[in-house]
Amino acid sequence: MDEPLKHLPADPRAARTTLIDNLWVRLVDVDRALTARRYSTPLDLVMDVEDTFCPWNAGRYRLRAEGDTVTCERTHDDADLRLSVAELGGTTLACLAAAGRVRELRPGAVAAASLAFRGEREPFHPSGWAFPAF
Repeated sequence: MDEPLKHLPADPRAARTTLIDNLWVRLVDVDRALTARRYSTPLDLVMDVEDTFCPWNAGRYRLRAEGDTVTCERTHDDADLRLSVAELGGTTLACLAAAGRVRELRPGAVAAASLAFRGEREPFHPSGWAFPAF
């Protein structure tokens, strides 16, 4: 995580993290959510999105981003990536692909999408941090 808090102690090994559930955001309108955000690099990508909980999200979407101009629309074009809606936030797509949760259908699609989806800082919710008494 891109979080400066863990670098505050003189001995960074003194910081301990605990993974707990605090906040989970779920996309319920894929095309609107992906259109509303901005991307760090230009992107033209077709994603085959699976969603068993919100079946209206399932389908193929062409995501195009160039600066502040972003479109995300349903398509019948061949997919570049296959993933579930849960993979569309937080952890990088490259990391999720390495874990088998994103399937690359066109060579280079994971790298391009992972880079474009990156923000200036990684998403972070601070209440999982615990520091010992000094």
